[in-house]
Amino acid sequence: MKRKETDTEQKNGSLPNKKTFPAALPKVPEYSFKKPFTSKAINVPKSLEPQVNLNIPTYWSISVPCSVKPAKKYCDITGYEALYTEPQTGLRYCDADIYHFIRTYLTDKQIGNHKANQYLQIRGTSKI
Repeated sequence: MKRKETDTEQKNGSLPNKKTFPAALPKVPEYSFKKPFTSKAINVPKSLEPQVNLNIPTYWSISVPCSVKPAKKYCDITGYEALYTEPQTGLRYCDADIYHFIRTYLTDKQIGNHKANQYLQIRGTSKI
């Protein structure tokens, strides 16, 4: 079924709602960007520079007093923070599984004491 053309369509030769585009798109203006602000060095006389006392410990100084808090103790097997010490070997441990490992494998009279002493040597101590 053919559609009937209206009078405006017959005159213009196109549909009334059809949008017409310009032949060429408008030019977009080129934007110029400003240079970023750079600060200039200021000459400050030596008399106005702040006086720094080198005897006071600061974030940048290496020499600081000893810590007031006690040193943390770490598990000799896992490296976690240790709350317990095994009485026979002197090894520090963090939980019951590690205690079971120490009692089973490191307290054997023939080879266990040698292994336990190796763990103590890594820490820098030895069992007397």
